[in-house]
Amino acid sequence: MSDELSLSATLKCTKMKDDAKLTITERVANLLVDMSGNTITKGVQSIGTSKEDLELHTDHSTLGWCFLLNIEASGGNYVSFGVDGDTPLGELKPGEFALFRISRGQSSISMKADTDAVKTYFAVFED
Repeated sequence: MSDELSLSATLKCTKMKDDAKLTITERVANLLVDMSGNTITKGVQSIGTSKEDLELHTDHSTLGWCFLLNIEASGGNYVSFGVDGDTPLGELKPGEFALFRISRGQSSISMKADTDAVKTYFAVFED
């Protein structure tokens, strides 16, 4: 169908604890989300060690879903993200990603790298 996002996620954890194997599997498949807006902003941004906002298209009337991916190959350098760079919501190590709905009323996503610039792929969908 058109005018919607289709989201799927799987989380699987296998952990040995006290000589017992613990396995947890959570799965959400084909979550369909209406997308009434027309604007999608995507790209790669080099995030520096001072807080900065993602460079979003000015036509976003209401921010909806956001996908972030730290595309650095290796190393311990991470990028944090949130409403402002001083109070991060989360962080992404090389190769890690986040997918979330942006809170109503927010007009930007702030990011900040740990020790050196981090190339980050992003896609933001208007709600």
